[in-house]
Amino acid sequence: MPEMMEGMFDVMKPERMMGMMHEAMPKMMDHCFSQMDETQQRNMLAMCRASLDEVEAKHLSGPVSGEKLAA
Repeated sequence: MPEMMEGMFDVMKPERMMGMMHEAMPKMMDHCFSQMDETQQRNMLAMCRASLDEVEAKHLSGPVSGEKLAA
């Protein structure tokens, strides 16, 4: 599954990726989190935050905390 997703993301335009992240990701996360117990939710949130911190450090020159999202 991860290999399939990587291939799909390699050919997806940034605009489409952003649209998907804004539309699908919140719904997917809400559904997944509703199926987890609190310990699982906390572990998943910690993992997501760590992943976002890694992406931020790798691709941006400074933190995005407090910035407004582009719609």
